[in-house]
Amino acid sequence: MWKKNSKYQSLTQEHISQIYAISTNESQLSFRQKKALIKDPTGKVLDRQFPEAEYVSELMAEFFKWYEYSEKNAVLAHPLVKGLAANAVLISIHPFGDGNGRVSRLVEHWIASRDMPEFSRWIHPELMVHLYYRQYIEMLLTARQEMQLDSYILFFLSRYSEFLKRVPLHAS
Repeated sequence: MWKKNSKYQSLTQEHISQIYAISTNESQLSFRQKKALIKDPTGKVLDRQFPEAEYVSELMAEFFKWYEYSEKNAVLAHPLVKGLAANAVLISIHPFGDGNGRVSRLVEHWIASRDMPEFSRWIHPELMVHLYYRQYIEMLLTARQEMQLDSYILFFLSRYSEFLKRVPLHAS
């Protein structure tokens, strides 16, 4: 069971900046200035249908408003669902020139583990992407094309559940 952390911190652009710096070795957060695309590990372009660079700042401001509203109004109340939704939304905006997947998955992890510290002990989104890379990309592309996050969220909830069933209860 999870309960909201009493030392709650909202997700801010400063948090994203710190996560970006850690995951990309870049000291300065900067939004992309040109067209975005997703490539697989071989370099094959998988998707190039992202918002134009000129709208990224505005979309990120909307993302933070959505996140703050969802926190204050208990929308998407479970932290794992909220983390998965934030991941998918950030990927859909694709705000950076590089590191969008890493940053969005670290944001997901930060959101989930803030109120569920045991989550960070057993599961990390990077591991799930490694195990289910092809499905992860398919689910993200479908979520973006259909403008619906439920399939993506349900896919990863089921994978997390499968993974946790294998974790021994007595493990420490």
